[in-house]
Amino acid sequence: MTKVAETEFNKFDRAMGAILKADPKAVKASMEADKAARAARRSKKGAVEAAKERWDGIAKAEQENPKLQVPF
Repeated sequence: MTKVAETEFNKFDRAMGAILKADPKAVKASMEADKAARAARRSKKGAVEAAKERWDGIAKAEQENPKLQVPF
């Protein structure tokens, strides 16, 4: 084996060991916290702002190239 392959194997082995030793309850709590944070960012206000940005991009593209008319 080459030294690079041994190093990659060791990294993989350590990562798998950490995964197997992780507390499932702590991992689930962390995932739920991340999910709640993403949901808070995707509130209605954020969705409205994202839609406005998309429409502004479409309007700008139409101004730059009249052949790109979006049918309504």
